[in-house]
Amino acid sequence: METLEGLPESLAEIHHALGRLEAKIEAQRAHSQLLQAVLWLIVGGVLAAGFELFKR
Repeated sequence: METLEGLPESLAEIHHALGRLEAKIEAQRAHSQLLQAVLWLIVGGVLAAGFELFKR
């Protein structure tokens, strides 16, 4: 019975830890999407410059 007395506090701590983990994962996802967008812009710029070079 003593073990069950601390269960609500333990579950609350787990819930808070999961919330922090979810926030961290969401931040990493946003960072990854930003990096991907920047890379696509660079690749697009290189391709556009290449086509301009071949056009001349």
